[in-house]
Amino acid sequence: MHLKTNLLLGLCLITQISPAQELKTLFSIGLPDEDFVEFALAPDQYDQYRADPLFLVGRSDPSLEWPYVLPGPNDQWAGGHEHTASLVFELERREATGGRQGAKLMVDFVDMHGSGPPMLEIDINGIRYREQLPHGAGDVSIMGSPEKGKPFQMVLEFPDSLLIDGTNLIKLANVKGSWCLFDAIRLQTNTNWSLQDMDQFLALTNLVIEKGLIEHNNSLFQQ
Repeated sequence: MHLKTNLLLGLCLITQISPAQELKTLFSIGLPDEDFVEFALAPDQYDQYRADPLFLVGRSDPSLEWPYVLPGPNDQWAGGHEHTASLVFELERREATGGRQGAKLMVDFVDMHGSGPPMLEIDINGIRYREQLPHGAGDVSIMGSPEKGKPFQMVLEFPDSLLIDGTNLIKLANVKGSWCLFDAIRLQTNTNWSLQDMDQFLALTNLVIEKGLIEHNNSLFQQ
């Protein structure tokens, strides 16, 4: 029931975003070039997937800490259960310009499983959306041939009121189906927001990467 409520809330908020606004890219993990060479486990070590990533934007290294693949419940080689990739980043909000402003999460994929593409649950600071990805090209891409994939771009537009002046958490969970292969993950916002370094966050919070726990504002998030 909680998930359904959040999903409906997210949809209602999206309809109120002003259509005309200038967006800028706050960060990009990877390059949208239909390749995954810059990510961990690339190009073909998918079966070495051991732990869900917790990525600190501006601090973590994608070649070491962001796998090119996100397995799903159908993938027995990754345990046969849901997997979640988490992004933590620090924002500062400037003076608001008035009106409801928008933001955009763009996730580019090199490929998805051919017969069992994933259902993704995207969580932005506790508000969740779901997106069914389309059928991909097959298994050749995950085995080291990204050029054989079927690229797809997922675009999620949402109100910037979901973002926090401080530490933010976005989670991408593969809740149904099989794997997808990342190309790039980008967050765009209006000019009211700026990306900050993670030094203050790391100094003031209790971050235990081994357990995937983040303590923030007296709340405990877990992958």
